[in-house]
Amino acid sequence: MTNYRSFLTGKPSDHFIESLKPTLVYKVNKADLLALYDKHKNMERLGRLIAENLYLTVTRRLDSFLHDNPENRYQELVHRNSKLLQEVPQYMLASYLGVKPETLSRIRTRK
Repeated sequence: MTNYRSFLTGKPSDHFIESLKPTLVYKVNKADLLALYDKHKNMERLGRLIAENLYLTVTRRLDSFLHDNPENRYQELVHRNSKLLQEVPQYMLASYLGVKPETLSRIRTRK
């Protein structure tokens, strides 16, 4: 987990990441990661693949906000990870989907 823009630019993030469950987190600073990439080319390739996957994830999410209505975004979330819907509070799901909690409640009632 990371704010990749902040990681790349070295500027503080405008966002925060919160764990909803006990979590073990390993911290890697940028200088150490770059040194690892220099030393082990297979790790550099892994980093590139992770960055490419992140790019695809972000562009899919952006496309969804530009082209899909909230109901379709909700249905896609159900399809991708229905367990998440039981574990995350409704107001957080609503925020993720770009709607108010009341709107999410109406969407859920219709399904």
